[in-house]
Amino acid sequence: SGTISGMGLRVLILLAVQNCSKNLLMRYVMKSKPEFLTSAAVIGVELLKLVFSAAYILLVDKKPLTSIVTFLREDRRNSLLLAVPAAAYSLQ
Repeated sequence: SGTISGMGLRVLILLAVQNCSKNLLMRYVMKSKPEFLTSAAVIGVELLKLVFSAAYILLVDKKPLTSIVTFLREDRRNSLLLAVPAAAYSLQ
């Protein structure tokens, strides 16, 4: 029960690749004094994360998008515990 599943490992690797590429891209873009708000870039990255996550659920897990809503409703407590810091991060 203390081991990570194959699916969990794939998701972890995808998350690590996404985070590394986001940080490298942001660092590269910020060197040249960009003409956009940093917050706009953060929102764009978060929206891309949402799109990629939904695509993963649709294409790899072969589940409908409604399964996301169902999961969030069934696991309401944890969803709220994650939503509060996520909202604070987005608002900063």
